[in-house]
Amino acid sequence: MPREPRRWSVSLPPSSLALPQEPQLLRDYHLPLVLLPQEKEVLDRIGQWPFCTRQDLESFLGISPSVLKQALERPYRLGLMERFRFPTEQRRRLALSDRGLLLLARRDRLPLPQLLHA
Repeated sequence: MPREPRRWSVSLPPSSLALPQEPQLLRDYHLPLVLLPQEKEVLDRIGQWPFCTRQDLESFLGISPSVLKQALERPYRLGLMERFRFPTEQRRRLALSDRGLLLLARRDRLPLPQLLHA
C-alpha cells in the first residue's frame, strides 16, 4: 500500500519570520545573515590588527573614508566593535568587542571557552 506524501504545515506567517529591526534583539546566530561582505571584511581586519585607526583600515582595505564609514556603522550599532582613545593619543582606535570576537571565533570554529579565558 503506497504511503501518502507527508504535508508540511507552517504555522507562522512570513512577516513573523523576518529578522528583528532593533539591533539589541538580534541573536548572535543572525549576525552572519545581517552583515554585508564588506562589513565582514572590516571585522576581519580589526580582528587581525586590534587597536588600529580608521586610516590604518583605509590603507589595509584600499577603500575611501566614506566607504569605510558606511562599513563601520552597522558593526558598531550591533555591538561588534568598540571605539576608544588611549590617554596619550588624540586618534580613536578600533577593537572588536566580546560579541565581535565570538562572531569570528564561531566562524573560524575556535573553542569558545579557551578563547574567553585567554
